[in-house]
Amino acid sequence: MKLPDVVSAFFLSSENLSSSVLEMSEKCGFSQEEAKIVEKRVLERENLFSTYYSDEVIVPRAITEKRELILCAGVLKKSFVYFEDEIRIVFLLLYPKDKKADYLYVLSSLYRILSSKQFIAKLAANESEEDLKNNIMKALHEIES
Repeated sequence: MKLPDVVSAFFLSSENLSSSVLEMSEKCGFSQEEAKIVEKRVLERENLFSTYYSDEVIVPRAITEKRELILCAGVLKKSFVYFEDEIRIVFLLLYPKDKKADYLYVLSSLYRILSSKQFIAKLAANESEEDLKNNIMKALHEIES
């Protein structure tokens, strides 16, 4: 599995986690019905343990029926407050049950690139979705090399 192959990136108009997950799921090719299932699973997981990362980033994740792993990045046009934390960037990680090893690898790689405050600032400053995706793919590629 090549990390850059699983990445999508978008600017989001959502105003909370729930609507962000729905918007991102639909942009990643899920039907409205499938997106609602993803939203439900993400929120169930969030109720068990928050996926807030740091520095305005949250990494919600869930198991899906899709056959491939999906990493969807979203930069919010306007940040929202999640519990007491301001969220500006959402990385939605969706994976099938049989791809748990790939999921753990992607999650680990994602946390490595998100440990850089400069990288997070660069993501928030992107002016196009193409630049956003390219910057994420470049960072992931550097980890794989």
